[in-house]
Amino acid sequence: MGGEVEIEPTDALLYCVRREAGRQAWLRAMVEVGDAGDVGDPTSRAAELVRLEATATERLARFSAMALSAGVAERRMRMAERQAQGLAHAFTAALDAHPVGAQLQGAQRAELVRLFGAQLALLESDAGDVEGQVREVG
Repeated sequence: MGGEVEIEPTDALLYCVRREAGRQAWLRAMVEVGDAGDVGDPTSRAAELVRLEATATERLARFSAMALSAGVAERRMRMAERQAQGLAHAFTAALDAHPVGAQLQGAQRAELVRLFGAQLALLESDAGDVEGQVREVG
């Protein structure tokens, strides 16, 4: 039944939140379809789905509270900011080292940095087809 998995605690909490959110949404959809019988009959499939959906909602709330109290969102934001700073430094260093960078005037250089930032924002948003998105910025 599986072995050890290398995982950061914050990633484990987020996994639990996402997994339970998926389970809760699926159960909610099954309840809303409503073709599983009478909810009032405690032995019906509908009543069992309602019970499972309520349990999933409670678990989702509990996992979410754990993630919030552990500061998962804040940690992820700090990590993203550090990564962005590293990328900005690498981009600036590459621009400084390339002859094209020396030819750019202040406004042109600022526009290039802005476009680069827009592309990073697309990546950060996990916007699906990044290559298609790349061509749209401009």
